[in-house]
Amino acid sequence: LPATDAGDPRYAKVFGFGILGTLVDDCGDRSCWPPEGHMLHQAAQANKDRGWILRLTGTLRIAWDSWSLGTVMYAIIDGRLPFGRRTQADAGLVRFPASFDTLEPSAQVLVEGLLCRNTTVRMQVPEALKHSWFRSFCRRTAAESATAVRKLEGFSSAKLAKRLFGHFLVEFLDARALRQVSRSFYDMDFDGDGLLSLHDLEASAKNAAIKNPKGVAQDVLRAFDCQGSCGLTLSRFAASLAEEAIDGRSLCLAFESIDGDGSQQIAPPELLEVLRTFDPSVTLQEVVDHIADVETEAPRCLGASEDHVLDFDEFAQLFPHRAARLEMLERRTEQSRASARDLSGRFWATWGEAQAWLSVLDDVARSLDELKIVVIEQFREVEVRHAALDDIQRGIRRAHERLCSVPGPLDCAEETKKRQRVRAARRSPRGVCQNPKPDVFYGFDTFMQDRSIEEHWPGLVKEEDVSVARARRRKERRALTVADYLTVCDSAEAVLDKLQQVLTWTRTQADEYMAFAEAFDETEDTMPRMSMSGRGLGQHLSMGDWGGGMASKEDSVKGDAWPWRCFCGRAP
Repeated sequence: LPATDAGDPRYAKVFGFGILGTLVDDCGDRSCWPPEGHMLHQAAQANKDRGWILRLTGTLRIAWDSWSLGTVMYAIIDGRLPFGRRTQADAGLVRFPASFDTLEPSAQVLVEGLLCRNTTVRMQVPEALKHSWFRSFCRRTAAESATAVRKLEGFSSAKLAKRLFGHFLVEFLDARALRQVSRSFYDMDFDGDGLLSLHDLEASAKNAAIKNPKGVAQDVLRAFDCQGSCGLTLSRFAASLAEEAIDGRSLCLAFESIDGDGSQQIAPPELLEVLRTFDPSVTLQEVVDHIADVETEAPRCLGASEDHVLDFDEFAQLFPHRAARLEMLERRTEQSRASARDLSGRFWATWGEAQAWLSVLDDVARSLDELKIVVIEQFREVEVRHAALDDIQRGIRRAHERLCSVPGPLDCAEETKKRQRVRAARRSPRGVCQNPKPDVFYGFDTFMQDRSIEEHWPGLVKEEDVSVARARRRKERRALTVADYLTVCDSAEAVLDKLQQVLTWTRTQADEYMAFAEAFDETEDTMPRMSMSGRGLGQHLSMGDWGGGMASKEDSVKGDAWPWRCFCGRAP
């Protein structure tokens, strides 16, 4: 943003919210200041009062922050400040240029509300955060919204131990997982108050085509014990998606926090102790049944047994969504390895023949490099120069034969068809050249044949071959002139340049594919399993630990350690 109308960048525009409390009074840049701020500033200058900013009330600071936010938003959208002259700001005259027409009408309503001259009516930041324009960026597709609603319904109807386990996992979700969860939450929060009320849940259930949406909404609030509160908070909602959103590192931390004795195994009593911090009514049998249900649903559990004592691999099976993702990744990894082996095998199968092909062209290039000088040296005998001419013609024809038979798996018929497709791609229906250089993909085994088709290698030295053949016929009639010898030399030079281009490109491409093939063949070994990262976590972590301190289990039950608050001021 320009710091002033003149584009002076010396002073930063925004320091964060609380803007008017941190601006320097004598900076000379007040383009974000509201009209009442300028009035107070002028009065303070008349009275030589330099501490007037520090004496502003909190209500006035918030109102001025809203004006500053509106100014910044206007400048981001339009690239200019909303008020060219101070008198326009004092009069509250906001003009919206054509740049706002590309946005939704609600964007203009939002900026206009923030730039209201009347401080009592001016939109405040909490109200702006609930605005429909901001919330439109959190909207998901109908299918994604329906899936989230059905997951919430399934979680609310699950057994008590499973629901408590979800609440326990919320404390270990990282920022990425919380953003993933919050998208579904804000998508259901239709009124934007930061809570999922009965109306929000009922509307979400209707959109998801769930039968009896009102009953489902009531069941959800009852399952989360929110019937007497103003609605479902984000922290409680996150429990329904915690098993799906949690990552591997957070999973390790959750395992360690339950494994109080450091045995790297979790017994049902240890899990029961943790879950009772959320609901003392849960029983050991409910915990055992929950573990047994998951073991039944996850037959691929490594080393699964019926004693319900879980090591980390078995503990990971308590998260079916994560197990499914890992299984999908394993399939993709195996597919990638199979593809790598196939590509590597194709390259090495062609590379031996390609080396022999390159060796022949190298010999021809060396021969032409020597003979082109001999043929024009006038001090040599005529027979020697004629022999050089014959050798040049044989070399060019040998190169032509090699360029017509490029190594690769394609036979003559397949190569002809591919060449015809390339030609068709270069021409429009009227036969006019439309795309002279279409995209060409070089295969690991067909890269030389693909290049041959693209650059038309079979005809690469045809013109020079005809020129040298014409000079040879004149030799047989004993009619060679100095110009004929020079023509032969020029032809040999041209063929040599073309062969060098072919050799350079082929070796460069082969080196690149060889590096890939070697990387495919020498896949790094899997890293060894590490022991659990830390011990001494007998007490499970709470959100208070993210700030550097330990929170008691009682704090976890009350929700005092949770850093979020809904807009009504209640803790979750």
